[in-house]
Amino acid sequence: GRPRLEEVFIQFAFSRGGGVFTRITLESLFLRTWHNMTSVAADLMYLLCVIIFTGIELYKAWKSFRRVSVRKESTFKKILAVLIVVCGWLIVLGLLVQETMRQTVVTRLREVTHAQMQDVPADSNTLGAELMDDTAIATKYNGWFRLLLAEYHLVLLVFFFTAFEAQPRLGIVIHTLESSFIDILHFLLVLAPTFVAFAISGCFIFGRRIEEFSTFEGAVGMCFKLMMEGEFDWAVLSEEHWFTSVLWTWTFVILMVLLMLNMVLGIILDVYTLMRKQSGSSETVVETIRQLLQRARHAWVWVRAQKLLDAMESMPLHFTADELRKHFPEMCDAQFKSLLKDCRSQTNSDGHQFKDWAGSMQLILAVQLNLDKVKRYMRQYMRTDAGPEDPREKLWYEKTTENRGWLQQLSERMAVQNHSLLALQWALQQLQWQHQAMDAMYGPNGQLPSPRRDLPDEVQVEPL
Repeated sequence: GRPRLEEVFIQFAFSRGGGVFTRITLESLFLRTWHNMTSVAADLMYLLCVIIFTGIELYKAWKSFRRVSVRKESTFKKILAVLIVVCGWLIVLGLLVQETMRQTVVTRLREVTHAQMQDVPADSNTLGAELMDDTAIATKYNGWFRLLLAEYHLVLLVFFFTAFEAQPRLGIVIHTLESSFIDILHFLLVLAPTFVAFAISGCFIFGRRIEEFSTFEGAVGMCFKLMMEGEFDWAVLSEEHWFTSVLWTWTFVILMVLLMLNMVLGIILDVYTLMRKQSGSSETVVETIRQLLQRARHAWVWVRAQKLLDAMESMPLHFTADELRKHFPEMCDAQFKSLLKDCRSQTNSDGHQFKDWAGSMQLILAVQLNLDKVKRYMRQYMRTDAGPEDPREKLWYEKTTENRGWLQQLSERMAVQNHSLLALQWALQQLQWQHQAMDAMYGPNGQLPSPRRDLPDEVQVEPL
C-alpha cells in the first residue's frame, strides 16, 4: 500500500465502581496522494460531475431569474441542490488543503531523516517537534474532513431518493415517506422521552459495571442497538440486582421493541398501502427502461415534454387523440401510443379513488353543490327571488392551475369519468353497427338472404 504515518491515542477511563476502561484510537496519514491511476481517474470524474451539476443548477437559476418557462420544483429540492453544490466545492477545496498539509508533513519527515543521517542530535533542533505538531494538525484535519465526506454521501443519498419520483412505482416509496412524515414526527414526541428515560435508567443501573452503559451517550447507543436487534446479553445484565434487571429488560422489550417500533412500521405500511392503491397499474421499471430505449431510438423526432406542456396551455381542457395528433404531426407512433397508454392509466387511477367511502361521499357532496348552483342560476334566469345568499357559494372554486381546492379537483375527475363513459358508449355503438351490418350481409343465422324471384337470373346471388 501507500506509505503512511500512524498516530496512536490511548485513553483511560475510571468508573465509579473502580473499573478501568481503555480506548485505543488509530489515525493514519498517507504520505502519497494517489495509489494508482484509477484513483486519479476517480477524482477527475468527481470534479467533472461537480462542474456539470453546478452548471445545470446555475442554468436553472438563470432561467428562473429571466422567468423563462421551467419545470417547477419544491423548495426542499432547491435547498438540497444548493447544499450539494456548496458541499461539493467545499470537498474540492478540502482536498487541496489536505494535499498542502500532506506535502508539509512529507517535507518535515525528510528534514528529520536527513538530520538523523547526518548524526545530528535530536535535542539540538526542533525538527522532531515540528514534525509531531504538523502530523497532529493533519490527522485532526483528516478526521473532520472524513466526517464531511460521510455527511455529503448522506446528502447525495437523499437526492438520489428524490429522483425516484420520475418512476411511478419507485415514487410510491417517496410519497409514502412524505405522507407519513408528520405522523412519525408526532409519534417521536412520545417515543423520544420514553427512549431517553430508559437510557438514563440503564446508565444508573448498569453503568457502574458495564462499559457500554458507563456514559449517557453509550447508554443511548446500547439501547438503540437493543431496540433494533431485540437481543441482549442476559448473563451480563443480571450479574447484580436480578429483579431490577428483569424489570428494566422486560419493560424495555415490551414498550420499545414490541409496541413502539411496530407502531412506527404500522404507520408507514398503512400509508404505503393507501399510496399503492391510488397509484393503480402504473408502469414498472422494465417499462420505463423500454420507453427510454424507444426515446433514444427516436431521438430526432421525439417531442420534448416541455414543448408538450407549453402546447397544452393553448389547447382545450378535453381533446381527442386525433386532435393531439393533428397538433403534433411530427410525433412518432411510439411516443403517441405511450402518451395514450399513460392517459388511460392515469384515468383509471383517478377513477379508483372514488371506490372507497370517503371518495364517494366527496363526490356526492360535489354533485349536490353543483345542483344547488344550477338551481340558483335557473331562479335568476327566470327573474324570481333567489332567496338569501347561500354560504356554500363562498366555497373556493377558481379555474387556476395551482392551489386548487378539492371541489375543483372532483369536478375535473368527474369530467374525466364522463369522457371515459362517452368513449365507451361510442365503442359500443360502433360494435352494434358492425353487428347489424353482419346480419344484413349473412343473415341472422350466418346465411345470405334468399335471392329475390323477381330479379333476373344474371343478378341472383346463390347462397353460400
